[in-house]
Amino acid sequence: MQTGGVVWADVAVASVFTDKIFADAVAWPFLAAAAVGREACKVRKYAPRLPAADPPAFFTPLVWEVFGRVDSASADFFRTAVGGSGRSRALASLLTDASGIIWRFNARMLCEGFLRCDARGPATLDVPTALSRASG
Repeated sequence: MQTGGVVWADVAVASVFTDKIFADAVAWPFLAAAAVGREACKVRKYAPRLPAADPPAFFTPLVWEVFGRVDSASADFFRTAVGGSGRSRALASLLTDASGIIWRFNARMLCEGFLRCDARGPATLDVPTALSRASG
C-alpha cells in the first residue's frame, strides 16, 4: 500500500504460552492468535498518537509469535513494503534478523525457566533417599 505518508511501526514477539492463547490455538490452528491479540493492542496504543500529517502517517504493528508465525498486518507489510520487485534481499535480511531475535527470545525464556526451577529446589517428584533404598 503506497500512501506517501510516513510509516510508523513497532516490533514485538508474542508468547503463545498462556492458557487463553493455547486454547485459541487448539480451536483455530491456522490463526496466529497471539500475534492477532498483540497487533490489536499495539494499534489501540499507538495509532491514535501518530502526528498529524499530510499525507497521513500510517502505523503497522510487526508482531511475530515465538515460533515465527505472523498475522495479517505484519504479513501485509512484508508483502507490500519489503517484498516487492527488487526487494528480495531486503526482505531476506529482515526475516533473518527477525529469526535471530525470536531464537534469542526463546533461548532466554528457556534459561529463565530453568533458573526458576533450580531456585525452587528439588522437584516434588524426587524420591527421598531413604525411600529409594527401601524399595530397591
